[in-house]
Amino acid sequence: MAEGRSVSDMDVDDVIAMFPKIDPFLIRKWHYAFYTFFDLIGNNVIEWKDFQSLIDAIGAVRGEGSEDHVAAKVSLTKVWKSMTDTMKKDVEDEVKSTSSWKLHVHSSKPCDNRKTEKVLF
Repeated sequence: MAEGRSVSDMDVDDVIAMFPKIDPFLIRKWHYAFYTFFDLIGNNVIEWKDFQSLIDAIGAVRGEGSEDHVAAKVSLTKVWKSMTDTMKKDVEDEVKSTSSWKLHVHSSKPCDNRKTEKVLF
């Protein structure tokens, strides 16, 4: 069991064991999305620095101030704002660790859950 372990020590099966009432497929989907698309720094937390890192990388590859860089900055800022609004967090806060983020997505009111999934997927 995953008790007493940090999130960084857990694999997806540990997280599935923590939430037996949630479909394992959904947990795997959220786990993949969390680490592939959001936790770009790799510190097991989604925060603005992850988004800024991606914006900076796009600027470095496509050119600082290029159309792609500006579009990334605008769209990723909207995603961050929507995510923090949905989870009732200040934009300066860390959003969630992987396990608490999955629990939030699962336990949200249906309208909040749809909004979160629309933003994420």
